[in-house]
Amino acid sequence: MNPLTRNKKTSALIASALIVGSISIPATAQAETTNLAVEDITTFHISTTPENLSLSINNYDENTDPANTNLTIPDSALSDKPTNFNGIETPGYHLPLFADDFLSVTGADATTPQVGLHFIKVAGPGKIYLGSGHNDQSFAPVLNTKQAELKAPATLPANAFGDNLAQLIFEKPGKYKVLAQAVEVNDSADLTNETVTPAKFKRSSAPQVYTFLVGKAGLADTSDPFAGMDLTTPAETPQETATEATGKDTPVTEPAGDPLAKDEEITEKPAETTDAATTQPQDVEKKSDKPLPTPNAPVPAGKAPAAPTGGISGAISNLLGSAKCFPSFEGGQGELTIRPKVKDDRQSPSKWYNFNEISFTIGDAGKAKLPAAVGAIPAGSNVWMIGSTQVKDVPWVGANTMSDTVLSQTTGEVTWTLSSFEGPGALEVFTSGNFGTLVGNKWFSGNGNSGSGSVTIPKNTHVHPNWVFSAPGVYKVGITQTATLKNGKQVSGTDVLFFQVGGGNGARDGHFDVGSEVAQAGAKRVWKDSNGKPCTPSQVDLQAAGLGSLAATGSGTLTFPLLVFGVGMGVLGLGMRVRTRQD
Repeated sequence: MNPLTRNKKTSALIASALIVGSISIPATAQAETTNLAVEDITTFHISTTPENLSLSINNYDENTDPANTNLTIPDSALSDKPTNFNGIETPGYHLPLFADDFLSVTGADATTPQVGLHFIKVAGPGKIYLGSGHNDQSFAPVLNTKQAELKAPATLPANAFGDNLAQLIFEKPGKYKVLAQAVEVNDSADLTNETVTPAKFKRSSAPQVYTFLVGKAGLADTSDPFAGMDLTTPAETPQETATEATGKDTPVTEPAGDPLAKDEEITEKPAETTDAATTQPQDVEKKSDKPLPTPNAPVPAGKAPAAPTGGISGAISNLLGSAKCFPSFEGGQGELTIRPKVKDDRQSPSKWYNFNEISFTIGDAGKAKLPAAVGAIPAGSNVWMIGSTQVKDVPWVGANTMSDTVLSQTTGEVTWTLSSFEGPGALEVFTSGNFGTLVGNKWFSGNGNSGSGSVTIPKNTHVHPNWVFSAPGVYKVGITQTATLKNGKQVSGTDVLFFQVGGGNGARDGHFDVGSEVAQAGAKRVWKDSNGKPCTPSQVDLQAAGLGSLAATGSGTLTFPLLVFGVGMGVLGLGMRVRTRQD
């Protein structure tokens, strides 16, 4: 994302009220409310300057007022992985987010460890859990309360996640509200102290109300979770859950003009459309106009294929419904092999293409100036890039090892090797380091007609590296993918990706992943119901098969300023983007 600093003067009256431990919510004019997906934005964006501290939502290149925004979580986020997390042990709507997709800090004091969040009130139909994990299958508390459940009051240091994921989990579908503010303390240890009070806050932003709509039930919910709650109660009062707070015998009347008193009319933000048609560079023979499916055993007529392991658990199935359309493979010959593929998430369900059925165009929206040297490309060079952050009008090309057949047929890890390279300039593919280091793990380097480099991508992983091209023209990037079957045999597959840099007729926008499938040569994926008849998979069917669309990923562990041509100073994310799918 492009974090922008928004200066908003915090009134002395509010600051004084916070110091003595009480909080008042300022009246807000009625405004149209927009829905934004949690995985597409930075939820808690703190802007800090010597004069000011503010809290907002960051939506790509602009800060958004939480009071006029609903944050949505899809039904497909429902997972049984939280049943394995200490302190949770129940299915929930699980969003593994990169740390700065959940909480980011920008401004003059962005590096200070004394900045964090203070959660003042929490309400909704169920519990909210917040933790940290090195992948989406691990969980550790991050709040000062040392608990998995987010109960108010609680504080969260801005650097609590480090390089780990932020694990956000909602217990039940419906509407939730969170009242929070950005805070700064003199001693960073205060943010992790279980007994910290607002008296320790050096300064605080104006409180902001965040609304989360979980599943279709949340979108349909017209209630106010904060109804009957005393929003002027001192923040250091004993912790209370939403259920406890709304179950008081004597509801407290809300202040006049409170923006929480009623819900505004919601206007869904229209989805941006992209041209789904993709073509090859002119010198590449296009073998097919249709995306290929994938492999295993043919479906006997009249029988439903067995559901793949790692599908929807019974608890989740009871909430979303059972799968009715099942995948399998027909028409293959010979032994299993690995087949490189490109996953196109511009439509639902996603489609998988052969490499020669799609190319990627990086136009003016991908122009940038390198702040530091990367491989053979000097600092200050004009480049075209696909960053780890999704940018409008730039195809967002990642990598994943999440294909159902990769998970079911191999040990999970897939090694990528740059096996050939041809282009008018240099190519560098890398993830970013920490603490200001531009390059972390280098994947590939190519220049002229040669290239080198390899990387091993762990099991069940989704990653967005940075692809940097030094000159316009057509690049042919040969990648060999190697995996080990569960019987111990190693299999490899090679194909060539095409990038049209500076202009062309390839895919210009949207989310894509380079991956693979394991199948017999010539096998094709088919979908059939329990009677053996062809069917179209629903989201539940895709989730059960382990083929649900990936959540969009956001900015990296670090962002670096780059000069964007025609725009001025901008920010493109340069960091490793890893997401693991719900098994």
